[in-house]
Amino acid sequence: MATATSEKLLFTIAEASEKLNLARSYVYSALVTPGILPTVRIGRRRLIAAQDLAEYVAKLRAERATGTPSAA
Repeated sequence: MATATSEKLLFTIAEASEKLNLARSYVYSALVTPGILPTVRIGRRRLIAAQDLAEYVAKLRAERATGTPSAA
């Protein structure tokens, strides 16, 4: 049974791309660089919060439901 403390909070770009089923280069160039998917820096590493991934997917689902893509 997973507890709140055992769930990952931050993902690398590669891990996030696996979760989104997208190419790593696409996630970085089309989502991270323009700021669509926010990141945090820890040292030299760029990480994506699990909550931001969930919010991005929820936004995509909302756009599909309304039929109108957002500006960002």
